Amino acid sequence: MTVYAEAIAGLFAFSLLLLFLFGPWQQTATDFARQIVFERRDQWFDLAHAGHIDFDSTEYRQVRDALNSLIRFAHELTLTRFIFAIAAGETEGPSESSKAIRRIVDEYAQGEARRIMTEARQAMFAMVALKSPLFLLVAAVIGTYALLIGGLTRFLNLFSGVEHAFGEQMEAEAESA
Repeated sequence: MTVYAEAIAGLFAFSLLLLFLFGPWQQTATDFARQIVFERRDQWFDLAHAGHIDFDSTEYRQVRDALNSLIRFAHELTLTRFIFAIAAGETEGPSESSKAIRRIVDEYAQGEARRIMTEARQAMFAMVALKSPLFLLVAAVIGTYALLIGGLTRFLNLFSGVEHAFGEQMEAEAESA
């Protein structure tokens, strides 16, 4: 009889975990990413307020609009949607904000714009990863294996490279939403 009780307790615990992962965890991950992007948008405003870029410039507006798109799009972005967008080839080439950043004349402002957009994209990528239970499971297994063989740094650097490769795609997807 204790075997059945343990099985029921295990199923109950697993059900609670699933309810958490597909319930409040989704909103928490989204809110966390949105908060980071809000902060980066504030930094962009502060940069313009300091006179490094003109508030009325096209470049300022395009970067601000890209950040706003990421904020608005955060709740819709999931790993599945992102994979389908890549497979469908819905967006190609650099995003509008990347083009705008290349046109910024002030080197300091251009560097800060790159940093701000990179950090915003990293937050969105982390959100997508954290909202996917399958991704979390695979990352936990691979991360544990990497830790055991001493390659955790290489494993974490892999995620950094993935963010860089797909950050542009993610932003373009947000701009088109």
